[in-house]
Amino acid sequence: MASSSDELDFDIEQCDKVNHEKLGSLRRLLENVDFTIPDERRTLLWRLDLLIKEWTSRLPNLLDVLRSEEIEVLLMDSMTYFTEQSPMQERFVTFVARSGYKDQPQDGEDGKPAPGRTTPLHQVLRQRMKRRVAFALFKIYNRFDVNFIDHSDDSTHLHVACAAGCVDAVKKFLELGHNPNCLMRNENSPLNLALRYEHHKVAKLLLRNGADPNFSGARRYTPLHTICTRGNNDDELLAEIFFDVCDELHFTVRVNTQDIHGRTALHSALSMNSDNRKLVELLLRKGANPNMADNEGSTALHIICMRRDDGLVEMLFKICAELGVTLQVDARDKSGDTPLHRALSNGCMHASELLLRNGANPNAANAKGSTPLHSICKFSEDNYILARRVFDVCAELRVTLQVNAQDVSGDTALHVALSSGSRNFARLLLRNGANPNLADDGGLTVLHDICLKADDEELAEMVFQLSHDRYKPIGVDALTKCGRTPLHCAMMRGHGNVGQFMLRHGADPNLTDGDGQTPLHYICQREEGGWDLAEKFFEVVDEKRLPVALDVGDNWGRTPLHLAVRYDRRLMELLLRRGAVPDACDENRSTPLHFICERDEDDDLVDAFFRLSTRPVNVEAVNNFSGTPLETAIENLLPHTVEQLIRHGADLERNFYFPSANSIGQNYYYEFDVIYVKLRLASNALAVVERLENGGYELELIDALQIMSFFDRLGLYENRANFPVNVLENVPQNIDGIEHEIEELADFINAFDLIEEKMRYNDTMIGPNLSIQNLCRLSPEEAGRLLVYHHFDFVRSKKISELSQRYAEACIVPLCEVLKRRFFRRWAADCFFELSHFRLPILCCESVIDNLSIKDLWNICLAFTGRSSADVN
Repeated sequence: MASSSDELDFDIEQCDKVNHEKLGSLRRLLENVDFTIPDERRTLLWRLDLLIKEWTSRLPNLLDVLRSEEIEVLLMDSMTYFTEQSPMQERFVTFVARSGYKDQPQDGEDGKPAPGRTTPLHQVLRQRMKRRVAFALFKIYNRFDVNFIDHSDDSTHLHVACAAGCVDAVKKFLELGHNPNCLMRNENSPLNLALRYEHHKVAKLLLRNGADPNFSGARRYTPLHTICTRGNNDDELLAEIFFDVCDELHFTVRVNTQDIHGRTALHSALSMNSDNRKLVELLLRKGANPNMADNEGSTALHIICMRRDDGLVEMLFKICAELGVTLQVDARDKSGDTPLHRALSNGCMHASELLLRNGANPNAANAKGSTPLHSICKFSEDNYILARRVFDVCAELRVTLQVNAQDVSGDTALHVALSSGSRNFARLLLRNGANPNLADDGGLTVLHDICLKADDEELAEMVFQLSHDRYKPIGVDALTKCGRTPLHCAMMRGHGNVGQFMLRHGADPNLTDGDGQTPLHYICQREEGGWDLAEKFFEVVDEKRLPVALDVGDNWGRTPLHLAVRYDRRLMELLLRRGAVPDACDENRSTPLHFICERDEDDDLVDAFFRLSTRPVNVEAVNNFSGTPLETAIENLLPHTVEQLIRHGADLERNFYFPSANSIGQNYYYEFDVIYVKLRLASNALAVVERLENGGYELELIDALQIMSFFDRLGLYENRANFPVNVLENVPQNIDGIEHEIEELADFINAFDLIEEKMRYNDTMIGPNLSIQNLCRLSPEEAGRLLVYHHFDFVRSKKISELSQRYAEACIVPLCEVLKRRFFRRWAADCFFELSHFRLPILCCESVIDNLSIKDLWNICLAFTGRSSADVN
């Protein structure tokens, strides 16, 4: 049996063996580590942690394997690399401390190290490390005769010791005479830090060794401010200890010191969202002044009334009564708000009642003229209950509420209630004498507000039912500064139901606003919902047999019919059936027919206009621009409209002038660079010529030159060689094998309504038995005849604009070429024949013409007339 001494020898031998192995592992980890490279140091720390976790035996002397500078840089890295939650940081620091390593700074000439030095301890404040880490570091950095300072933020080891609660370290610093009132750059003193982190013993130690309880820097932030901004429910315990020690040491604590924002400790305590009533009570009993205002003018009452803590308000009144302190219940902040304003805008019912019962003025107006009644509307929950309680308390106290007080914008509480949708509150105000006829600075009454807010006739009915008799009749036709009545406002917003209500209660349907517009003008210029609005309008008008002025012109002379033809066809039909004058002129002498011809829609509206008009229509009316409706339609390139006007008697002989190139297509000028627009305008121009000629107009060369010049403005005179017909061969013939273009090509095919499996691009049909490729193979004369006379609707369709740029150009350029060539060839052939003095046979002339570019044909026509393109323009 082995003896106990033999067992002990064996254990020591085993321990030495383990130590040797661990030390060998440590040496191997340190081999080839470049301490100047941060990533290598970080990797080393991770590997060291694996070794340290299992190192249970005697620790080595780290100076045997590392230099002191390397140890310090690893300590600093452990403080910055690892988070507070990581156990690796604490393991490494504790390992170094247990190894017995001590920092040995170099002494200066005075026998002490220089104080300006950043150590890992300074990182404790920045990284908010665990207290155990700070305690371990103080075992390493155990020189207390020097208070090392980090000049980046002026933090010292004493600050760290106070923040971490290292009582022994603090005691040693103080015993060696270090200043307990030294400030960091952020103006934290050692006492501030001790109080912030609730280290009672450290705070007592500092106070007993000269720390000033009122000490502050430039921000005037005292230790008492620090206690009151912690936001913990037990802050009163810390404050009691602070006051007790100060009393014991006969220190006077200045509880009403204001920081740079004017806040006292009481302000700070009340601003915290914590249950700190005991702290507030302690401050008050220690002399805190509840009437002191901060830089924004807020007193303790202002702040409490923002917290929605009714119990705190009650306590404040109770304690101030005990202490004989009179609370200034009507104190005003910089905005002129009283505590009652704050309490009501935050929904503090009990606080509001306490304020009223303690003399608060319910009619006090702030800088914007808002009274507490206005403030109630800011509370978005059930402000009716809050408002009713205010009325009840004021009635009990026999205080008259000024329900019709107006703010600086002229709004009463009733205005604000209705604008915010507080129906019940508005009802309460009306029952208590609110005047519905008062107007704000813009002239808006509550009826205007209702008509603008929502289509709610019940709300309007409430105003009429509950308003006091002294305010009747209610101003249903009250005018704003813009001259609008409530009915105007209802029509402007599309609120037909409330508009009907106004009409049934006496609203005049013919009153004009500042722009001379009646409610009917508002209806007729709505882009959406105008028809439904008009139905409701005329339903009541017919029911009450109200006369409606259909032909009133606004300040620009526009009647409702002028606007209806532009915005809603059904409204035009309605007005014409009701007898609207079809030939009314605006300030430019333009009739509704001119307005139809100024649109970009080429439909059958002209036919409908003539069909529905109960009076003769002057199709030859001339406006101030010397234009008839027909000339306007030509300028805007509307072939269907041109055809209809001719059919309804537009004269193509007397007083008819073919528009100039500059006026043609002027409305589309900013779209000239869009290829789809170019094609549509070119086809429209030729279609207009066709309609004119079908109507009997003999197109002359000078007229044709205007069209050609317009094409020049469109930029359609590129050389034909740049757009060969075989451009179609550059487009993939089938969707098979072009995966990256399948989606784009599919969109192209769908745009032309080609729903066939594996449809080819060059089979795209633009009409019965006519594809693009077949069209391009025809002669110019035949292709132009087929395309222009039978299929220009396809060219002008919106489907063509759905093509991507690549496929659009492949399709559109040949079409443009065909469209133009026939028109230009028609005029250039005769001009060339005459320019050759009839010496060439006509067939030879046509052969020459067929091989010329569009630009050449244009120049032939110009040469024949002796003009330049500038002359034509």
